[in-house]
Amino acid sequence: MSAFNSKKHACYAALLLLCGPAAAQARTTLHVHCGASTGLTTIGAALKALKDSEDGGPSTINVSGACHENVQIDNFDHLTLRAVNGASITDASSNTMDTIIIGHSQGIVVQGFSVTGGVDAFDVFQSTARLIQNTVQGALYDGVGVYRGGNAEILDGTMQNNGYAGLLVWGGDAVAGGVTLQGNYEGIAIDDGGRVLFAVSDPFYAGVPGVPAAPAVIANNRDFGIVAQRNSEVRCASCSITGNATAGVYLEFGSTARFTAYYSASVPNAPPTSITSNHGAGVSVGVLSSATFRPRTSVSGNGSQYNITCNTATSVTRGAHAAAAGSTNCTDQ
Repeated sequence: MSAFNSKKHACYAALLLLCGPAAAQARTTLHVHCGASTGLTTIGAALKALKDSEDGGPSTINVSGACHENVQIDNFDHLTLRAVNGASITDASSNTMDTIIIGHSQGIVVQGFSVTGGVDAFDVFQSTARLIQNTVQGALYDGVGVYRGGNAEILDGTMQNNGYAGLLVWGGDAVAGGVTLQGNYEGIAIDDGGRVLFAVSDPFYAGVPGVPAAPAVIANNRDFGIVAQRNSEVRCASCSITGNATAGVYLEFGSTARFTAYYSASVPNAPPTSITSNHGAGVSVGVLSSATFRPRTSVSGNGSQYNITCNTATSVTRGAHAAAAGSTNCTDQ
């Protein structure tokens, strides 16, 4: 899957095909009541029951209550975990394990939870997953980590107050639509050839009933809004990157970024891309890295001498002078 298909919006369609429809008809539905004294009282017990059953079809686990456990989803296909009445999952390992691990699985959906703590709150590797309307917070390192072989769509959620990145993509692929990242050390960190599309959410392509269009916001993180390094890619469509403690976006070691507005008949009023009020440069372009700024992109009011800064002779930009109203030392190619 590529988050950078040249056909408009194909990134959403590709991930939906990989992950499967969020509302797929489940053959098995289990109910977990965390904190109850009878029945299934942990998500782990429900996963074991599914493993022990002979039914290999799509399954749903509806979860209520406050769950204190570490959840491992391994070798499952077409499984949905759905929160009921604001269910939560909190790390029970004193930050020595990830709170939710999704590995070697396809078509996993986790929807509506507050997920707190763990080394990472979520890990996704060698899997396809949709994380819908979750609040992810307080991890020792990353709110959501997407590693090599992982494909994740994160829709209409919040990732906040995590020790390193709200979203880390290390060699994997992620689409984050309508997500807010705030109060983390890094908003989004992309490394080792990872790829991210960060955009407003589009209800038409998301295909999730009751999920509206939502803005894409990276705000008030303690270092960079977005940092991409070692041949990584990021595309930012109608996003807002503001109030971060250093640069809004930092590109290094062969990484690329593209900033544009989001165009869709189903989201007719998507805002321009805005990178403003960051304490350093709005966009900082480093060694062998490049940034392209398309119309309806504004980089202004940031704290460095230039709103868009080229740090080396190998830094390349397109459209920087227009996006920054001349506040750049870059020579557009």
